[in-house]
Amino acid sequence: MTGAVSSRDVLARECEVLCRHLSGIEPTAYVIEKYIQAHEVGSVDGRCATPFDRRLLDIARRGVLPARVADSYASLLARGSLLRRKLALLLAILESSGQTHLAVDSVGAEGRMGFILRLVPVLAGFAAALAAGLILVAPVRIACALSRSGRSSRPAAPRNGGRG
Repeated sequence: MTGAVSSRDVLARECEVLCRHLSGIEPTAYVIEKYIQAHEVGSVDGRCATPFDRRLLDIARRGVLPARVADSYASLLARGSLLRRKLALLLAILESSGQTHLAVDSVGAEGRMGFILRLVPVLAGFAAALAAGLILVAPVRIACALSRSGRSSRPAAPRNGGRG
């Protein structure tokens, strides 16, 4: 394949970005391979994705920060999106791999106050990413909706060659 990027390469890169977003670490070769295999068997079917689903995923693929913004937006306003389904798949792979220790699984020994102190920056980060999502992603969603409604509101061509 000269000059072309294979779908496996795209999925591997996507897995790397989404894994760093979810866990803060690089995925192992095992995690990447399982992510690709899950797509090959149709665990996440992107064929029925909306234009907004594809744009949201394009945004998330750009890096960890764009992924965080897209995920924050989708977590509240596009729960059934392709991005959220891919994140759920990856989280399941990470959890089952046994090679990844996710922060969401860790229990701190510092008690209730320590938990609250750890939670505050997480919530602040989510709020900032959500605000960025509302500013940056919401217009993309509106544009996708308008372009779709624009296509469906065009009058159909007469079937009888224009004769009344």
